[in-house]
Amino acid sequence: MASPDSKLQEARLLIVGFVDEVGQNDSSLDAWQRLCAILDLPDELPSITKCKKEISFVHFNLYNLLRHIQNPAVPLRRFKNYEDLRAYTNKKSGRRFPKIVAKENNLVKALLRTLA
Repeated sequence: MASPDSKLQEARLLIVGFVDEVGQNDSSLDAWQRLCAILDLPDELPSITKCKKEISFVHFNLYNLLRHIQNPAVPLRRFKNYEDLRAYTNKKSGRRFPKIVAKENNLVKALLRTLA
């Protein structure tokens, strides 16, 4: 099992790729539209609010999304519903993105979901 420090380091490296492809400004319509395009959503939505709304209907694992952005050969896994995402991203799986790292980038922070 990976050490906590190596998990944080990996997460930060994934954020670097995200910033290169999408950006980090959560007030940028262009960044939100690029994110919509990556998620196979309409990428010409006219506002950040509409982009966020569309993204909120898509169930995806943040680690998987960031790995897909870094390497498009990694398939982007979308889940049918919240329950399937929650089961895939349970605490024991190691598939939960470190919240402390996500909060370092406002755009990634906006993608965090509560997985009770």
